[in-house]
Amino acid sequence: MKQLPELNNIQEFLLEYFRQQGKEVEIKQDLFGCGALDSIGVFELIPSIEEYLNFNFTQESLRIENFRSIDSISKTIFNSGTTKKL
Repeated sequence: MKQLPELNNIQEFLLEYFRQQGKEVEIKQDLFGCGALDSIGVFELIPSIEEYLNFNFTQESLRIENFRSIDSISKTIFNSGTTKKL
């Protein structure tokens, strides 16, 4: 397994993802509270993250609080430590 990118790179990917959706957000901003993300948006975001980072979320990590902000999403990914096997 290869290592994931640095935390900053994950955050930059997520910031750019939301920019492409027409949403300017801050790293610690509540994505649900500001309307940048909803339950359908989470299901659209997950495959983008998994494809870009060659990463699979575990069942345990698919909790709503892990998608509350760019900070929480990136830490969930970064704390997993590795990408999926190729």
